[in-house]
Amino acid sequence: MESEADHIEHMSFIYEIEASQNLNCEICFKTTQGHDLLILSCGHKYCQSCLLDYLKWSKKSMKLYPLRCPAVNCTDDIFSNYKHLIPRDDYKSLKNIRKTFELMRAKNVVWCSTINCKGYAIIKNKRSSGHCIVCNSHLTKQVDYEKERLMHDLSLLKCPKCSSLIYKEDFCMQVTCICGASFCTKCNSSNYNHNVYYCAFKPQGGRFSWWFVISFIYAYLIFPFYPALVLIYYNANWKHIWIFQNGRLQYINVILLFIFSPILFVFFLIYFSFKVTGKCIEALFDNRPISKMLKVLAGALWLSAFPLVLAGVFLAFIITIFVLPFLGLYLIISGYFK
Repeated sequence: MESEADHIEHMSFIYEIEASQNLNCEICFKTTQGHDLLILSCGHKYCQSCLLDYLKWSKKSMKLYPLRCPAVNCTDDIFSNYKHLIPRDDYKSLKNIRKTFELMRAKNVVWCSTINCKGYAIIKNKRSSGHCIVCNSHLTKQVDYEKERLMHDLSLLKCPKCSSLIYKEDFCMQVTCICGASFCTKCNSSNYNHNVYYCAFKPQGGRFSWWFVISFIYAYLIFPFYPALVLIYYNANWKHIWIFQNGRLQYINVILLFIFSPILFVFFLIYFSFKVTGKCIEALFDNRPISKMLKVLAGALWLSAFPLVLAGVFLAFIITIFVLPFLGLYLIISGYFK
C-alpha cells in the first residue's frame, strides 16, 4: 500500500483533473476526459498515452537527462512525474541511467578502466588522482598516448563535454553525443554558431596545399580525377582511409585510385542522384508505411523523377566546375595558398 509520504510526493508532481472536465492534451490536441489527463509540475497538461510515448522516444533518443517538458520553451525536468505512471522497477532503472548521464556530463569524473567495472572517481584537476568507488583502482586524468593513437586509428572521437567515445561515420560532419552535446567531427567545436560545412572545407593549419589550389584552377581538365582528390583531401584532414594505410602498397593504391577515378566519378553522379530521388520519395510519403498500391505509385514516381534529378545533379556539377577556377584564384590572392 502506498505510504503517505509517497502519496504527498506523487501529488506534488502530478495532479489529476476532475473526471467531469474535458480538456485538450498539449501533444495530440485530442479532447480527453479528466481522469486520463494529467497536469505536470510545470503546469502543462498531457494525456497518459502521450506521456508514455514521449518517455519511450526520450529513452530511444538518449535524452533522459534532463527529460525536458515537451512544451515549447519549457525547460523543466519532468522525470519525477513518471514515478507513478510506470512500474517501479522501470522507474528505478531509468533513474540509474539518468544518474550515469549526469556523471558523464561532469568534467571532473573519470570512469574506471577495469574490465566489467562500472565505477568512477571524481578528480578535481589533471594533475590530481583518485580511486574508483567500486574497485578502488587508482585513476588519473593524464593523457594516454597509446590510447590516443588507437582512437585515431579506429576513427573514434571524444566528446568535448563528457569525454564519451563516439565512432565517426564516413563523411559525417556533426554528431550528437548521448549526453546531448553536438559538435563538429573535425575540430570538436560545440559552438552553436560553428559552421561545420566551412570547417570541412578549411584545411588543418588554415592554408591550402599547392595541389588543392591547382585542382581548382585546372578544374576543366582534371574533373574526372576529382573523386581521387576528394578522398586524398578527406584522408589528410578528416579521417584515415584504409587504401592509404597499407604500408608499401600505399603508393600503388593511390595510382590505382587515380586510374579508376573516372569510373568512380560516373558512379558517384548516379549514386548521389539515386539517393536524392529516394529521399524525396520518402519525404513525399512522410516516411510512413504504405500499401502495395502506393508502393507501385512510389516506384513509378521514382522512375520518372530519377532522370530529372540526375540531370539536375549533373548541371550543378557543371556550374561548380565553372566556379572552381575563380575560387582557386581567390585563394591565391587572399593568401590561403602555401
